[in-house]
Amino acid sequence: PLPSLMDDPAIKAVLSAAVDHASRASDRAKQAWQHAISFAQARPDQWVAWGCEPGYGDADDSDSKEAKRREPTTGWLGWRAREQLGWLPSQLRPALTDGNFNTETILRAWLDAGILVGGTDPQKVECGGPAGPEGGRRRLYVMKVVGTSWD
Repeated sequence: PLPSLMDDPAIKAVLSAAVDHASRASDRAKQAWQHAISFAQARPDQWVAWGCEPGYGDADDSDSKEAKRREPTTGWLGWRAREQLGWLPSQLRPALTDGNFNTETILRAWLDAGILVGGTDPQKVECGGPAGPEGGRRRLYVMKVVGTSWD
């Protein structure tokens, strides 16, 4: 009988290294997800309630949809709902970089894990978001906050 490939110590070492690498990559994506949520939670005034225009309303107070809010000096981060965050690309990328995460790698890992809804290119995301200028769709990275294997 022929020896099994799994009996070869070199093959075992390569497979073990591949499993370890995949595990670390998954852990890194989860850490980035936790970082993004913490970043968002630390800046509640920079979020717009889903369905509201920037500067109006608050996700925690449905009676305030007409109350004008001043734009934060660092700008709006995006839109929030109970189960997801719709990040403006100009805000998510720096937030991830600030946490020492490789943005492209993390976005791809989030997409593969089902955390990122729609895709890694906000110009191609076709999931529901608030209307943009002239009624067009806003381009957002839509990230699940609950209902994942990570929460």
